[in-house]
Amino acid sequence: MKSGEGDEIFGVLCILLAIACCFDYKTHRIPNWLIVCCMFAGLGYRLISGGHKGVLEYLASALLTTILLYFVFWIGAIGAGDVKMLGVCAGFFPWNKVLYFLFFALMIAAVIALFKMYLERNMKDRLYYLGEYLWDVFRCGRWKLYFAGEREGAGAGICMAGPVFCSALMYMGGMY
Repeated sequence: MKSGEGDEIFGVLCILLAIACCFDYKTHRIPNWLIVCCMFAGLGYRLISGGHKGVLEYLASALLTTILLYFVFWIGAIGAGDVKMLGVCAGFFPWNKVLYFLFFALMIAAVIALFKMYLERNMKDRLYYLGEYLWDVFRCGRWKLYFAGEREGAGAGICMAGPVFCSALMYMGGMY
């Protein structure tokens, strides 16, 4: 991102993502009203900067991201609020940067997950479960809910608002 190009709207996005982090880390939920605020901020920015074409680009990017991540939600590996947040945030980015945004957000989440498994000393068990899960899916030919018995509770997964926020900051800092 060139300096001055959309700085204000990405500042607004960062504020909204910081609020999302507060909710996600405290309640493990991202409220829909916050996702709607992000969506309207992105739509407004794209309307002002690119007219109707910008709005269509925003909607296409957000919808495509949401559809791609729906499968990951469907097996229970990511929350619905996380999918919606990634989708509405992806619409802020130019087409050629959306995959970078998603890659860095998911990579940061993976590093956090590895660190969390190391601290909880259950990396071997989790990786064994992943192997068993993948083998079962391959053997049966059907997807099932991942970690079906552990979806509740603070240790159930990774809060994605933080990695999404970090990925947006990386974009603003010119890292991609």
